[in-house]
Amino acid sequence: DYRLLQSLRSLEKLGTYARPMAPLVEKHLTHPDDTTRQAAAVCLYFITGDSKKSVPVLVAALKNQVTWHGGNELKRMGPAAKAAVPDLMRLAETQHGSTAKFLREFAFSIDRAEAFAWWSQRDRK
Repeated sequence: DYRLLQSLRSLEKLGTYARPMAPLVEKHLTHPDDTTRQAAAVCLYFITGDSKKSVPVLVAALKNQVTWHGGNELKRMGPAAKAAVPDLMRLAETQHGSTAKFLREFAFSIDRAEAFAWWSQRDRK
């Protein structure tokens, strides 16, 4: 629903001022539509500052369908999305060309040390 997506994006822009709406936003983390779940996850992070519920939703959406947008949303979360770095690096291994490249770039942007650690561990196997 377009109106729901617009509402979530508007709340996201309000940031912590929209914190009282967090329980309502959280209900949409299980929405049947991937795009709505992603929007709810990003919104929830930006209004609460807590990534524990948001990152798994965004990673699951990426595993379902790899998109630049999905990876970029994790990148926007910055170090708070550190838990997603191993998943981004693993996903990059299953992709080719520019898709693999942007997944690795997002992982390194989120947490360079974590991405390098994953990479060196991969090379030891």
